[in-house]
Amino acid sequence: MAANIFILLLLGVAAQPLPPAPQQPGCVEELVAFSPCLPFVSDPPNNATDSVAPQCCDVFNSAFESGDGYCFCYILRQPRIFGFPLNRERVASLSSFCMANNGVASLDSLCSSGAPALPPLPSTTDSGILKPFNSRK
Repeated sequence: MAANIFILLLLGVAAQPLPPAPQQPGCVEELVAFSPCLPFVSDPPNNATDSVAPQCCDVFNSAFESGDGYCFCYILRQPRIFGFPLNRERVASLSSFCMANNGVASLDSLCSSGAPALPPLPSTTDSGILKPFNSRK
C-alpha cells in the first residue's frame, strides 16, 4: 500500500512541467545580437566593410525600441569586450547610420558619464564554460 502511494506521488511530481529557463542576466542577449555590426565597427584588420549592414541597424533599432539600447554602452565603455578592438567612433556613429525614431540623440549621449550603471555581465571564468581540449592537463 505504501509503495503504491509512493509511486502515485512520484508520478505526480514527474508530470509537473519544468520551470522556465532562467533569463540571461543583464545585456548578454543584446551584446550577442550585435554581431551583424562587427564587420563595420571593428578596428583593422577585422573591419570587413565600410558600410553598415541592414541587419546591424535592425538589431540596433530593436534594442532601443525594447528599452535595452543602454546595453550598447558596454561596447563604448569597453571597446575590447569581444576580445578584439572596436572602433569607438564607428560604434558611436551607428546612431546616425541607423536613423530610427528611438528618442535618443546619440549613443554617446546615452552612455555619457551621467548615465546609470550597467547591469553586471556573467563571469567569463564560470566553471560551466568548457576549456579547449589541449589546455586540459
